[in-house]
Amino acid sequence: MTRRRTRRTLRHDAPHARALAGFFLLFFTCASGAPQFDAASFEDYRARVTRATEAMEELHQAFDETDDANAPEFLARERRVFADVRAALPAREKLEGAGV
Repeated sequence: MTRRRTRRTLRHDAPHARALAGFFLLFFTCASGAPQFDAASFEDYRARVTRATEAMEELHQAFDETDDANAPEFLARERRVFADVRAALPAREKLEGAGV
């Protein structure tokens, strides 16, 4: 009996782990509070975090529905989503609002 299921699971988990690691890296980098020249409002920041979260959730759903997570189409989509999230949530940003 072959270990086909185990091989698929390992191949299937690698992009998922990359997606989650990328999201958490971006989230914690943005949450570090490092200053930046331009200040954003909490409402603007919250809206961008919501959009980034939705994009990552859609990518996760697409990953779960794909047969080949290493397909060029899926990898291209993954790169686009990561680029969009990085653009929406810069590594350093100053927030303006009450009590800040």
